[in-house]
Amino acid sequence: MKWMKEGWVDYLAPQLYWPTTRTAQAFDKLVAWWGTLPSGGRSIFVGQDATRIGDADWPLTEYDAQMNLIAAQRSNGVLGSIFFSAKPLVEDELGLRTALAKEHWSKPATTPRLAVAPALAAGELEPSIARDARRIVVTPPAGAHLRAIAVYSATDGALVRLVPAADAPATTTIDLEEGRWAISAIDRFGREGRGRPVDVR
Repeated sequence: MKWMKEGWVDYLAPQLYWPTTRTAQAFDKLVAWWGTLPSGGRSIFVGQDATRIGDADWPLTEYDAQMNLIAAQRSNGVLGSIFFSAKPLVEDELGLRTALAKEHWSKPATTPRLAVAPALAAGELEPSIARDARRIVVTPPAGAHLRAIAVYSATDGALVRLVPAADAPATTTIDLEEGRWAISAIDRFGREGRGRPVDVR
């Protein structure tokens, strides 16, 4: 609690490795309590136990219930999950990865902006855009250390793709379908520059 209060950490990852059916360590109450801690742009990522998938208290519906409880705390700074271990997800044991992807991870999402990230100056992180038919070449600004290029639908503003990005001066190439898009750059702090419009015909 002191680490979070003093701003010594960017996030905390409490290991809540109990099913929602347990009363002694009630998952819903624990998630809600951890949701009282974030401040100053810091976050909580809930540690979840994927190794128990298939045990009596750990059907697929248990993970769905946990994910819904975590999502209910999003406005309090509980912004995601860290699963232990990766193996059940990589191997899609009992369809765990498939179920999570369908119900909870169906849309692209960036990692949160770090609380220590400096403010963006006007025009900072705005990439240069060149178009060759449906191929878009994105050049980051000088000195930028990027995490991703974000592609938004200019029609409804929805984030439709995240493309891993190269650091300046390297470029990132994206193939887009016909339409009107907005392209922005996201750096390693999680800061996102203003989008640039692109028309693909």
